[in-house]
Amino acid sequence: ELYKMSSIWRYNSRLIHKPENLAEHSFYVAFKVYELGYKFGIDNNRIAKAAKIALCHDCGEIYTGDLPHSLKMYSPEIKKIAENLEVELISENFKFFADDFKSFANRDDEIVCTLVEAADCLDVIMFIDREEQLGNKDEDIFQIRAESSERFINLTNKLKNLIEKENK
Repeated sequence: ELYKMSSIWRYNSRLIHKPENLAEHSFYVAFKVYELGYKFGIDNNRIAKAAKIALCHDCGEIYTGDLPHSLKMYSPEIKKIAENLEVELISENFKFFADDFKSFANRDDEIVCTLVEAADCLDVIMFIDREEQLGNKDEDIFQIRAESSERFINLTNKLKNLIEKENK
C-alpha cells in the first residue's frame, strides 16, 4: 500500500510544470520538520515523533486521493469527513503507525502537531516558488502560496507561543 504514495500526484487539478508525488512531499515535510524543530529548539524526541508523523501525514490520500485545496477550503465538512476516513483507513492498514497518526489527529501534543503543519506549509511555499522559477504563471497556485505563507506565519507564531508557555 505504501508504494502507492509515489503514484498520487499533488495539485492534480492545477497546471504544474514539475509535478510532485505524495512520497516526495512527505519526505520534504519530514526534512523541514527537522530544520524547523532545531531552529525553534524543540527537543529531539519531539522532532523525531514529528518527522515520523510527517512521513505518513498524508498516507490517507492513498485511499482518498489528493483532494483539491479549493474543495477543502470551500467545504470544511468534506475536509472533516476525509480526515476521519483517513484516520480509520490508516488505523486499519498501517497498524505500526496508527497510534502516532491518531495522536496527530487528536492533537495530543500541540507542539508536535504545529511543527508538522508548519513544515507542511513550508513545503507548499517552496514547491510553488520552484514552480514560479520554472515559468509557471498560474494564478491559482500563487493564491495557494499566499494562503500558505499567511498560515506558515501564524503556525510559527503559535509554535513560539507554545514553546514559551511550556518553558515557563
